[in-house]
Formats: sequence, structure tokens, C-alpha cells
Amino acid sequence: MAADRGWRVEFLAEAEADIAEGVGWYDRQRLGLGRELAVLVRDAATIITAAPHRWPLKGSTRRYILARFPYTIAYRVLDEKRLVVIEAVAHQKRDPATWSNR
Repeated sequence: MAADRGWRVEFLAEAEADIAEGVGWYDRQRLGLGRELAVLVRDAATIITAAPHRWPLKGSTRRYILARFPYTIAYRVLDEKRLVVIEAVAHQKRDPATWSNR
């Protein structure tokens, strides 16, 4: 039996920009808090790739909600490539229309 090669994760440039914006905002509130957000997002990506179909599908993306920060990670699963594409790391008060068409 062939070994499972696992899932890869890829962040769209827009999702990376979302993270950078959040990190900057939180660091202005308290130095180091932005880094905590970034670490949690990276940890969440690892959790998502362990079971990418686990979180609910809404429209064409699945959603993972961060526990400590009010952010939702929207992602697509490309089964044929065993790839998770993070499309947005959006603040929950942000209008989904601003990122849902990425």
C-alpha cells in the first residue's frame, strides 16, 4: 500500500495581506500580540491540513474559526492535488463580499 503523501497548504497573496494587516493592528494594541495571531493562523493551517473536509462548507469555501482572535479562515480543498488553498484570513466583522470572490 502506498504511503499517504499528506496535504499541502498554500496561502493566496490576499490571505497573506490579511494576516499582515491583522498582525500590524494587534501589534499596535500590544507589542507581540500580532505575532500571536500569526502563529495561531499557521497552527490553524496545520490543523486544517490534517482533516481538510472537517469544517463546514459555505458556498465554495470551508470555514475555520480561530478561537482567540475574531478571524475566520476561508479555504478551498483541491482533492486532486491534495492541496488546501487559504483564500482569506478575514476579521469576522468584515463584509464577506470583500473577500468571497478571491
